[in-house]
Amino acid sequence: MKKSEAIKQAADASMYQYPYQNLSLVDMEGEIRKELPQSKGYLQVSNYGRAKRVRYLVFKNDLPSYWAKERIIKQVVTKRKNRDRKPYLTFSCKIYKKVSKTITARAVYSAFVNPISFYEDKLVVCFKDENSLNVVLSNLYIQTRSDVAKINTQKEIISSPDFNELSPEKQYNMKNHCKKAVCQYAKNCNFLRQFDGLSDAARICGLSISNIATSCHRPTRSIGGFLWRFGKSTEPLSIQDIEIYRYKWKADRSKPVALYSLDGELIASYRSMEETARKTGYSTRLINMAVHGKVKRTRKGIFKLL
Repeated sequence: MKKSEAIKQAADASMYQYPYQNLSLVDMEGEIRKELPQSKGYLQVSNYGRAKRVRYLVFKNDLPSYWAKERIIKQVVTKRKNRDRKPYLTFSCKIYKKVSKTITARAVYSAFVNPISFYEDKLVVCFKDENSLNVVLSNLYIQTRSDVAKINTQKEIISSPDFNELSPEKQYNMKNHCKKAVCQYAKNCNFLRQFDGLSDAARICGLSISNIATSCHRPTRSIGGFLWRFGKSTEPLSIQDIEIYRYKWKADRSKPVALYSLDGELIASYRSMEETARKTGYSTRLINMAVHGKVKRTRKGIFKLL
């Protein structure tokens, strides 16, 4: 095929079911490109939903090495995990050893209309023809997450249980979800402040609810540089209780090890692999390999888990 014919076919949108399938650098008819916000000038998206990595200079050892060629980024069709199962387009690009993954519809809308944030603005990019693979600018519009949830509930894509039909226990749990008081402590066990619930503590401190809950259940676990407890007590924590819990937690999760002679007689038993390594002079890695059969025997005998 001649070069002129290849360019003509690449620019013809009728060859492809969707524009994103065209990986030619030649612009399609009526195609307009704009820089993707927060890409520092390395990525461009078009009104047809095609993503392009521009030409940039690559450095090695702080010296210019070569020019990375511009290219059209191949996009991936990802399926949703909800009941709807509608696929959507994403693309990834590696620049200076950093990989960024972007949803195509959000990238096109942010570049041509207005940058949006899923978590801060609570907006969702939707499709007028309900075809999530048709990522053309004229096919995109935005809705709030609450409106999308209402529409999906009407279409029975998601179901919301009738609150009055739930048991009293479940109704109480739904009303008081994440409303258990949480206290924040410094690492020296001094009380700092109290929150009405996990969600309030997570929002104010910039942490996740699950991590704070984990710290509340595990007294030695610090999250965000602080210790956390359920309750409303303003008294300092007991360092002795924390040390007792730490010792008990390690003891519960340590695996006892036994040392046998080559004749099968028990020589000694140890509470953990660390204690075995400390008293026998072997490394923890060697003992771990021995108890799992990767090392059959040592000079002092055979190690096995109890």
